[in-house]
Amino acid sequence: VLENTSNATTDELNYKVWLPAGTYIVHIRCATGTNKGIAHFLVDTVDKTTIDMYSGSTVQSVFLTSASFSHTTSGLVDFNILMSTKNGSSSDYYMNLSALSIERTGTA
Repeated sequence: VLENTSNATTDELNYKVWLPAGTYIVHIRCATGTNKGIAHFLVDTVDKTTIDMYSGSTVQSVFLTSASFSHTTSGLVDFNILMSTKNGSSSDYYMNLSALSIERTGTA
């Protein structure tokens, strides 16, 4: 489980990931709630897609999927999860992830 206990707007997790050129979506399993933020998913510092983890009450083990994004060149990339925004109704920037997958949905 990954939790940003500082709830800072600059909390970030960095991975090195091999991404072939193509179209992708991100899937996460997380807790949602009134104090959750919006996770930004970046590839080589470019903000590609987001997932909003806000909900009106706390719910555990929720599966959420991002909008699709394109990646035009194959190679090893920096894949970052950044907490930098929140839903207008959310009280904070917390994130609790228990699973993450990057699904290739199409070729370039």
